[in-house]
Amino acid sequence: MTPELPEQPEPLELPLPLMPPLRVTLVGMPGSGKSTVGRQLARHLDLPFVDTDAQFERQVGMPIREFFDTHGEAAFRDRESEVIHGLTQEAGALVMATGGGAVIRAENRERLRATSHVFYLRSSPEELHRFTGRPPSTLTCEPC
Repeated sequence: MTPELPEQPEPLELPLPLMPPLRVTLVGMPGSGKSTVGRQLARHLDLPFVDTDAQFERQVGMPIREFFDTHGEAAFRDRESEVIHGLTQEAGALVMATGGGAVIRAENRERLRATSHVFYLRSSPEELHRFTGRPPSTLTCEPC
């Protein structure tokens, strides 16, 4: 005769703590690799990737350079902030690459820090020159 095993207690049904979705934002100078690294990171993490420059161009229906030349920097920065605001209001995990000058405005820096993990991709002037073709002395945060 085999001994009876004690009854197993019912497993406890504990609510899992709500984890916020993983949101990663990459910032840095133009040509620092934000979009390239962002796409690779998103693929590795199996998350959607958003490039704020590409999103901007879709929303305004023209290339950034054309918008910048036609409407000026102030209008460009206003619309760029609207794009960032919209993306940070969306639910869900994602990897986002910002435009090179997106962090010029304090409101963008604060919003990005409040809604995501922000990583600065640092590059030397020589590396930036190699990727952008612009002399190091002319590299600024303006759109390329």
